[in-house]
Amino acid sequence: MKARRDVVVITAVQFDREQGCSSTRNTQIVLTNKPALEIAGIGLSYRVATTDDVTPWSRVTQSFAGTKWISATILATFAGFQRIDSVAFGCYKCGGSASRHPLTGDIYCDLGCTPEALSNFCVEVTATVDVRVDAGPDVITAKVWPNEFPLVTGAHMESFSKQPAHEQVDSLNTRFKNHTFAMHVRIRENPNTQYSHVNPYQANIVSLDLPPEFGFFGTKRGKRDDK
Repeated sequence: MKARRDVVVITAVQFDREQGCSSTRNTQIVLTNKPALEIAGIGLSYRVATTDDVTPWSRVTQSFAGTKWISATILATFAGFQRIDSVAFGCYKCGGSASRHPLTGDIYCDLGCTPEALSNFCVEVTATVDVRVDAGPDVITAKVWPNEFPLVTGAHMESFSKQPAHEQVDSLNTRFKNHTFAMHVRIRENPNTQYSHVNPYQANIVSLDLPPEFGFFGTKRGKRDDK
């Protein structure tokens, strides 16, 4: 999410189960009664998955076909975010890259399309996380790519990017570690045989739902009857 004056830009990902792809959508919410920064970190509301939404791990493995990516919704628990792989900035004005000034913390266009600090820029974060799959592998190392990062984590991207690297990881683990979700993933068998014995699968987390039966903090919930 990105706050800009009186506008909050929320980047989300629409997940297509049939086609197994995602696309970025930008929604602008204009506020008249308070500055956007006051409500920018609104986070996300996760829908609750049904039992029918979740694909058992045994069925996921049966769907593997060589190195082809497949889409699935698996029941999995965050074992822990391992690292932030990259934090990159982009200039909306010219479409080029941007960088944070080490002293002021302001963001400037790398191409110099404007001499002033940017008030309109994007933040792209890539992260690596370990997850434990229900009735499956003890650990799968997965990626959360920039298009999906705001949707998966609900982070206020500008504020998140200002944190030191260890605080970024700690803040994610404080929220997600040992919590179970119905995870929408794209996954395949690791084509790199040199490392496949260490990490036999490659996975990207696209989005999250709360798991069937239980709420985020383990409170018993009834099944939804909306299907």
